[in-house]
Amino acid sequence: GNQSSVVIQYNMLGGPQLKARRDRRATMSIAKKRFAQNNECLKTRRGRLLIVLLALIMFMASLWIINTYQILKTIHADRSNNDDLEMSLMSHMFAYFSVKSEDIVPTTALSVVILTYRKYDALANLLTSVIAQETSLNFEIIIADNGCLNETKQVISNSFSSISTTSIPNHKYLPLCDNPGYAKGNNAAVKLATSSSRMILFLNDDIVLDDSYFLQNMVQLRSMKHSAAAVGCKIANADKGQLIEAGSMVFNDGNGGGFGCCSRDIYAPLFFLRQASRLHIWGMLTC
Repeated sequence: GNQSSVVIQYNMLGGPQLKARRDRRATMSIAKKRFAQNNECLKTRRGRLLIVLLALIMFMASLWIINTYQILKTIHADRSNNDDLEMSLMSHMFAYFSVKSEDIVPTTALSVVILTYRKYDALANLLTSVIAQETSLNFEIIIADNGCLNETKQVISNSFSSISTTSIPNHKYLPLCDNPGYAKGNNAAVKLATSSSRMILFLNDDIVLDDSYFLQNMVQLRSMKHSAAAVGCKIANADKGQLIEAGSMVFNDGNGGGFGCCSRDIYAPLFFLRQASRLHIWGMLTC
């Protein structure tokens, strides 16, 4: 009897406290469950983000590997075929290789635009070097004449009549006797390019192509650099004793200048293949 009364009295006195304690425990249990759910949700989001980042990294890495493989394959093919052109790639180190690109670059339509102004003797030398190019390219020559001298017309006629009809490239003559200027003359000549031409090569009339694979190599270089809008060549004086420029520099104010101008070491690694800091124009070769 005494024992049971003591138990009843305890339950009566401790009932509200026990209920409050149970409520607190239930609340804590619900909070822990919510925290666990939120934690799992956060882990899931992080995991998904990590998966997306890993997939992006793997995609970029695969593109880099494919591009590197193609470049190495090209280099290996070039080294196995007698070297004709020396270039250097600057990517933390210089990697020298040679290019004979007839087996690399497929037949590609190319329009060679030559603007001339009363320099018929120089034009004769240039046309001779262009027509003598050893290439599998199907190219055409467009001559824009800002001077319209009879001597210029005679030089053009003699240059193309002196070669066999089987090897003569297609050529077009555009007389611009009012001398519209350098830019307008070139633009007018470009309009005469065939619709199939994928590339335009601009040549001044006072240069000579020193390398018989010049056209082939220029097209091959442009084909290698998919992100480049244009490529340029290294220009040296007649005896190759001084560099005129190895690409152009364009400044913030719009002015420009020749990179490496007047250097005596025209074969320095600095004056070979490189990417411009602003315009992303690639330059190489020796005219």
